[in-house]
Amino acid sequence: MTDRELMQKILSFLETNYLVMCSQFHAQKDTLADDLRKQLARPIQWQGLTDEEIAEVRHLYDGTAGWTIERFARAIEAKLKEKNT
Repeated sequence: MTDRELMQKILSFLETNYLVMCSQFHAQKDTLADDLRKQLARPIQWQGLTDEEIAEVRHLYDGTAGWTIERFARAIEAKLKEKNT
């Protein structure tokens, strides 16, 4: 589960279960819900790979080990997915 999915679940819980919470918690709940809405409304910032991360994948490449360009591309793709989810 990504951070974004977790925030969405928490916000959904806060929005649907507010009636069962004590009155003291309402102000805190509203503040938290507002903060989550703001965070969820922000565009996701894309993160590329650093030179070191590219080098890490490049060093895994071994032409004698059956690596194809496709496998190398998939390794880069996996690294980007790991960093951006």
